[in-house]
Amino acid sequence: METAKLKKFAQFACLSLIDQVSSELNLVLVESNTAWREDVKAIAELEK
Repeated sequence: METAKLKKFAQFACLSLIDQVSSELNLVLVESNTAWREDVKAIAELEK
């Protein structure tokens, strides 16, 4: 069975997921975000 296409897709999917999570995390960690006021403890954990 040829797995080259599957490996290529898995690498793309992994990098795409990392990029999306990083973008979302940057959005949440902006100090003007309402999450700062709502859940200070969770934000502190994310910053670590």
